[in-house]
Amino acid sequence: MAPCPGARRALELQLPPGLSEWAVHPGLADGASRKIDDGWKVRSTDLEFSSSREAREAVRHEGIMIIDYSAIKDAWSRQGLDDQAGHRPPR
Repeated sequence: MAPCPGARRALELQLPPGLSEWAVHPGLADGASRKIDDGWKVRSTDLEFSSSREAREAVRHEGIMIIDYSAIKDAWSRQGLDDQAGHRPPR
């Protein structure tokens, strides 16, 4: 499978030490997804890249820890920083 558009550039990111966010919303490009909205285009390339060999190698090489949003929400909650929707309030 050839790398999806933007994969090479994404792999070359120079992330600073500490917490960085890179949100992906993988999804299929099937008929049901296409009926919902045009977001299927981005979701399908997110799926293609996030499941690629290049992405796995970059994650392994850079020591990136993949977490879901619940880990961030829980950490904020323990610090009393979340609102009712689970988002960090503006300062």
